[in-house]
Amino acid sequence: MTAEGRRRLESGDRLWSLIPRWTRAKDRENGKVLESLVRALGVGLDAVRADVLRLRDDMFVDTCAPELVPLIGDLVGETLDPRVPVDRQRYQVKQALHWRRHKGTRAQLEALVWILSGFKARVVEPPYGDVFGDPLRAARILGSGPAVVHGNARQITGKAAVDALQVIVDVVWPVQRREVVLTPLGSGVHAVRADADVGLRCGDGTAIVRSDDARALVGAGLEIEVVAADEGGPAIGRLTPRFVDLGGSMAPHVPHATLAVDPERGRIAGPTATLSALMQLRRYRLRYWEPLLAEPVTADAFHLGDGVYTFSADGGDVWLTDEQAHRLTVFAASLCRGSLRHLHGTRILMARSSSGCTAERGEAPYVVLEPGDRHEDAEAALAAGLPLDTSGLRRYFAVEDAWGWDLFPVIRLVERFSREAPADDTVEIDVRHGRFRVGPAHAGAPIRVRYYRPYDVHELRARVEEELTHAVPVGRRAQVVFRDTPVPGHTAR
Repeated sequence: MTAEGRRRLESGDRLWSLIPRWTRAKDRENGKVLESLVRALGVGLDAVRADVLRLRDDMFVDTCAPELVPLIGDLVGETLDPRVPVDRQRYQVKQALHWRRHKGTRAQLEALVWILSGFKARVVEPPYGDVFGDPLRAARILGSGPAVVHGNARQITGKAAVDALQVIVDVVWPVQRREVVLTPLGSGVHAVRADADVGLRCGDGTAIVRSDDARALVGAGLEIEVVAADEGGPAIGRLTPRFVDLGGSMAPHVPHATLAVDPERGRIAGPTATLSALMQLRRYRLRYWEPLLAEPVTADAFHLGDGVYTFSADGGDVWLTDEQAHRLTVFAASLCRGSLRHLHGTRILMARSSSGCTAERGEAPYVVLEPGDRHEDAEAALAAGLPLDTSGLRRYFAVEDAWGWDLFPVIRLVERFSREAPADDTVEIDVRHGRFRVGPAHAGAPIRVRYYRPYDVHELRARVEEELTHAVPVGRRAQVVFRDTPVPGHTAR
């Protein structure tokens, strides 16, 4: 902030400077009572000045407060979806008149899909007319009208006349950097996961396919980094990367000084060795970008009564997850017997004691286990897991005050709430139902929460389809196709 800006805000100093010096000197002898009163009046003047200056910004949709965007949208006849981020809401209001003049065009439909979903869309028009009526009477958005399709067209061509505009949405989720030691599959092939294909991506979330240039994407500091995990492994920097298909049942032959990478399956293969024993000793470490399957949510908790809140703002139950949409499950180490294997798609938070978390901040009463790991007993799981203290739980969820600070120093993860209300410094959290219970001092108070919610592709698709029914030209309908990756046959949703 500039010096001029500070002078404008510090009204208390300006008022105090107008007081005569002899009065200020006498006030210092009497405990600065007058100075405190004058500075308190200055705080009110600063607030009034800030409100007046804010009125100038609120006149424009680009600079107004977020809560005023829907009001400005009503002035131009735009009804905004509150689930859409405020930046895209501003764009929708700003371009409302422009897109209304171009309603039903390809550009308008693609812009509408981007506003609702945040993903790039492409509108493809089929070469046929309306299956339910005269094809010449169906409004078109691209090119000239289609030829007349007679009733026996299906018998001759094997294709039915359709009128649906195909809206192809390329889904690009946010990504994070990950590093793993690859699992040998045999025949010299190593994979991120032995039981499933893992598509590798760029830092912007777009998928990498085998037709891309491997030399521009594989290497130190690039999108895909492969290094030798064992000391006697090959020097990866001397190998020339190539994108190939490593999904066959036969052992692939990789030429000398070549590193074979299958970005669509998440598999790596080094150059074929003369001795199979050398290939079995190889180990590779892979650094790549993986999509985040859940989105962070910050909302006001919903009070159900009796000090019980829900993480969801609508009062419904929601199973808390991590950023990869793995559901959180709580187990007590003292209650686990025999082999411990994760349930599919879950992440275990193992409590060291059966009484839950009663430790103060700074201690580590929990251990986080990786999904899919298997341990012989609870002791082995505690030794292999990542220690987690109460502050570390903010990695998955948080119960905060209006300023974003942790509201409770003690967190107890439970499967069911106790009969008596917890202490005022303690919160009980049921991660399976997305509920928490507070003491009498906080019951009914406004509480903010943070948690992860899995991306709901079906809900997003339904929202896009509903809006497109009002935007497509007369006599047409839209078919929405979500493509997560460009792998043929495995992309559409």
